[in-house]
Order: sequence, then structure tokens, then C-alpha cells
Amino acid sequence: MILPGGIRVLPAGTLIGGKFRIEHRIARGGQASVYLAHQEPLNRPVALKILSPPSMEATDEEREAFEQRFLLEARTLGALDHPNIVTIFDYGETDDGRYYLAMEYIGGGRFLDLLNTGYLEPGRAVNLVLQVAKGLRYAHKRGVVHRDVKNSNVLVRTLDNGEEQAKVVDFGLVKLSKTDSGLTQTGMILGSPHFMAPEQATGQSVDHRADIYATGVLLYCGLTGKYPFDGPHATAIITAHVTRDVPTFANIAPRIRIPEGLEAVVRRCLEKKPGRRYPSMDALIAELLPYHSGSPFEGVSGEFHTLTAANAVAPRRDLSSVWAGLVVGGVIAVLVAMLVATAVLGFQMRESAPGIEIPTAQQPAAVSSPPPAEVRPTKAAPKPMPAPATTKPAVETPAPPPAVTKPKVKKPSSVPAAASPPAAPPTPSAGDWSDIDLEGQEAPSSE
Repeated sequence: MILPGGIRVLPAGTLIGGKFRIEHRIARGGQASVYLAHQEPLNRPVALKILSPPSMEATDEEREAFEQRFLLEARTLGALDHPNIVTIFDYGETDDGRYYLAMEYIGGGRFLDLLNTGYLEPGRAVNLVLQVAKGLRYAHKRGVVHRDVKNSNVLVRTLDNGEEQAKVVDFGLVKLSKTDSGLTQTGMILGSPHFMAPEQATGQSVDHRADIYATGVLLYCGLTGKYPFDGPHATAIITAHVTRDVPTFANIAPRIRIPEGLEAVVRRCLEKKPGRRYPSMDALIAELLPYHSGSPFEGVSGEFHTLTAANAVAPRRDLSSVWAGLVVGGVIAVLVAMLVATAVLGFQMRESAPGIEIPTAQQPAAVSSPPPAEVRPTKAAPKPMPAPATTKPAVETPAPPPAVTKPKVKKPSSVPAAASPPAAPPTPSAGDWSDIDLEGQEAPSSE
């Protein structure tokens, strides 16, 4: 069957490429039709995109450009592997000279179909646009600019867990940022008028920021149910994108309640000059994440974790609370250090008690104390110095008692040695700390 304009509709049962059997057509565009087909060897449904060949009046250059653009789309999609970009299975050429692309079949509607009943709930709109942004970010990081992002090129399906998954399709106008294909002539306008960035509408060179503009239009439509610029024909719409200010949400949809700050995100995407938009999809995603609702975002998209994880927006910490935490931590560390030092001191005092010699600093004091000075008058005593040391204290028994009663800590020899351990821990004198390794005690406080 041939429709007006020379578009031929393939009947059900037609076999394409020897393995894809047509069931029925599900979509059509200016140069292509999309069919639901069955891949017989693998027994799975596929979306089969069949491009209409150029008309008989087309020049050889136009035919060659058509073929190159098809191959570019096929190779580009084949190299992209992301849960928010449609997956390509196969491509080839039919016997009558038409090209086809076999892609995964997305059971569901388009983003455009969701707007048939009006605007979307803000959380739902942000969830879907976030997934689109993630798919485009993946493409941008591989040097691929879509250039035709619009509500009919975003498919939406419901997963088994009830979450919605967005898939970006139709990379027919793709531009490779690193190696420009040269398929587009200077001043040639390609794209959809409602989603076209000003630089794209005026035939200038475009980069990934044109996709950021189109993503902003997509979110504008989802939140308000209307295009930012509309008109009776394409020229009027394109002119509005280039010259008119973006209507506010209050003017275009006064009854809709939009979360505060979300309109500012949309308006930055729709800046006329590319340099005033978000510099990358990463930056846009980071701005949209606070408005995301529902289950964790990574659970829907499945992409590897980047700066846009589900909990990317963390609450700011107050400086006063940080300082308070540091002070409390420092006090606790000092108390722990003091407790450890006290325990070590008591342990050392208990270990030194059986040996009768406590600190080494007290022994010289005992030698130079008055009792040995009184022994000096006996001149016959130089030889038997050790013997008189034991016998003299026995003769001068009254002398030791005063020395024991005056400083109990200074002379803990023989009899008072048992009384010194309990008195030592509570007395924080300089002599008690002289045997403690202070460097060893700094470790707990530093922790």
C-alpha cells in the first residue's frame, strides 16, 4: 500500500533481512516508518525502522548523503550502551534498496503521549527528564550530540517494579563533535522547531549545549503541558526561539504549582546564548536532583555511580556544630589521656614498691641527707664504710624516726615502704610525673 507522498506501507508478514517479519506499523516520520516486527531466530519483538529511499528526482549527492546519514545513525547507536538510550540489534539494506534498523521494542508510549491529558506532576516530570539527561550525558562524553531531542523521541515504559523508564531514540540527526561528518551544509537547518536552540535555528554550528536547550524545552512541556514557543507554522516558532523571552510559568500556566527554584533551572537551560546555559549535562543533573522524588534514581537508570548519585545533594554542615564536635572530641581525648596516665603511674608505683627503690632522683638525696654527715666525725670509719652503714643506724636508732615522720614520700625505705603506694596516686607532685613517658602518653589524645 502506498500513501500520499509516495510512502509505502509494508503489509503484515513481510520478511525483512531474512529474519524480521513485519506485524504492523507503529510510527512514521518524514523519511522513515517504524514497524513492530518479530525477530524469528531469537523469538523476540523488535522495533524495525525502515527508511524511505530518496525520490527519483534526488541528485547523486543527496542519495549519497542519505546513505551516509543512515550508516552514521546505525554505527552511532551500535556504539552506545546505556539504559536510557534505545539499543540497536542489527541494520542492513533490503532487496529494493531501502535501509533498516532493528532496535529494542519499548512497550509503552512517548513522552508526547503523556501530555495528552495535560501537564505532569513535577516529581514525575523531573524523574523522566533526569533519565533523558543521563542518556544524553553518556552520549556527550563519547562525542555524540543528538540534535533532535523532543517529546516524540523519548519513549517511556513501566518496569516490573512500577517505575517509569525513559529511552532516547532517533539519532538520525546526530553530530559527532570530534569528527564532524560534514553531512550538514552551512546554513542548513535541521531539527524540530519547538525544541530548536537559537544557534541551531539560525544555521550556526552547534554542540552539546543545543541538547541542553532541548532538554529544557522537554521539562518545560512536562511541567506546564505547553511549549514555551508556539505558532501557526515553523517559521514563526523558530523566530520566537531566537527573539522572544521565555514565558514565565505564572503567565502560561497560572494554576500549576511548581516547586520553588525549578523554574529557574528550566530558564537557564533556555538561555539564548549557549554560554549562559549549563556547561554540561552533569551540571544540569546536579541541579535537578533535589527535585527528584520516588525510589533511588540509580535504581531506575542503572548507570554507574557518578557525581549524580541518588543522594548527591547532601545537607550542609553548620560550622558551629563542627567546632562543637571538635571541642567535645578534644576534651574527651584529654580525659582519656589523663586516665591512662594515672593508670600507668599507679602501675609503675606498684611495680617499684617491692624493690624498695622508687625514683632514681631520690637516692642521691638520701646519700646527701644529714644522717651520713653525722657519721663523718669518726675518722677511723673510712675503711669499714659498708659495715658502719649497717651498724651505725642500729646505734643511732632515734635519728630515723624523725626522718620518717617528716617526709613520708621522700624516704620510703625499709619500714615505711608499705605505706607509700596508696599515698602516691592522689599526690600530683613533680616527682611523681618524672618517671612517666610523656611522649608515650600523647598518642591517645591525638586520636
